[in-house]
Amino acid sequence: MKQKINQSLKHIYTMTMKRFLFFTLILATFVACQKESNLKIKGTILEGKGKKVYLYKLHTDGEEAIDSTKIDGDGAFEFGCDVSYPTFFLVKLSPSNFVTVVGDSLQTVEIDGSYKDLATDYSVKGSEASEEVRVLNLHMMDTQKEIKQLQKEYRNVLNGSKNIQELNRIEKSFQKVMKEQTDFSTKFVKEHPFSMASIIALYQKFDYNNYVVQDLQTMKTAASALAAIYPDSKHVKTLHQNTLRLINKERNVKMHNMLKQYAVNSPDIKLPNVKGKVVNLSSLRGKYVLVHFWASTDQGSRIQNEILKENYQIFHKKGFEIYQVSVDTNKSSWEKAIKQDRLTWINVGDMQGSNQAVVNYNVQMIPTNYLLDPKGNILAKNLIGPEVNKVLSKVLK
Repeated sequence: MKQKINQSLKHIYTMTMKRFLFFTLILATFVACQKESNLKIKGTILEGKGKKVYLYKLHTDGEEAIDSTKIDGDGAFEFGCDVSYPTFFLVKLSPSNFVTVVGDSLQTVEIDGSYKDLATDYSVKGSEASEEVRVLNLHMMDTQKEIKQLQKEYRNVLNGSKNIQELNRIEKSFQKVMKEQTDFSTKFVKEHPFSMASIIALYQKFDYNNYVVQDLQTMKTAASALAAIYPDSKHVKTLHQNTLRLINKERNVKMHNMLKQYAVNSPDIKLPNVKGKVVNLSSLRGKYVLVHFWASTDQGSRIQNEILKENYQIFHKKGFEIYQVSVDTNKSSWEKAIKQDRLTWINVGDMQGSNQAVVNYNVQMIPTNYLLDPKGNILAKNLIGPEVNKVLSKVLK
């Protein structure tokens, strides 16, 4: 009898402990879910029923898959996650069809859009920074469309009439579109220095070589403001570090230029040509020389090449030379561009970005050029389109 009572008590104890552990687990799970849901990202995607939507966290060195879910019958989806400061996320339908949002704790970010083209056809509520990112990205997309159209026109002229006036018109349009985008993004950062969206604006690029925002003071303002309120954000820390690096670089350039003004007006450049032979810029003393920085992957540089060719044919016999410095890092790409564009002047580059020459001449964007007189003095800077012909016509009559 005593044994049966002991067995019954043991059974009751075991069942009680199991129930206790079960409810403890449920409570722990509930607490964890509560913690993981201090940010909600949800919304409705039209015509997306049954399709998958993915959530990625955007880091400074790439993206990390966080979660995925199916869009329900009403087109709705929802994610929950834990953040302690504003964080960048990508809501993706496919690698090329996604939106960028900025989520902070105790926020619910709502996205409404279409499955077919979420990237350009969506609205966002609950996060002012996410709406600002939307405006920035859509404006940049419009700019890229204009650039692609101009590139198409350029190729058509190049493959057809090769009309130099038409190429000049395209180049002017190209520069105008880029300036308008730069002005727009720079103005945004100046007006929103405390917004995480400003990080998106500061890292926008026209292409691999050229950032949209070139003004260091604008970058400094945003980096300082964001570091003051979001010191733990990795994106903010990286922006701050990059800004300090650029400030130091600017100081070095100013110091170098100050020293150079008491020596030769234009610093010498010693770089190898395609065949590996080092060609010194100083070896061209006695001629008018256009020192032209470019990249084979930069469309603006390639457009300039056609215009430079026209002027080279006119003025080369009169004492004009082009010393073209490549900032490329891929030799085959560089050589291919020289061959395709039929460039017959001096082309040099170390295939490591030609960094010393870039620093010495304070090159901030590609293409950039300097016109030197026979003594190496700088006569003009950043001559584009018809300006090259205009200046050379005066000095080489």
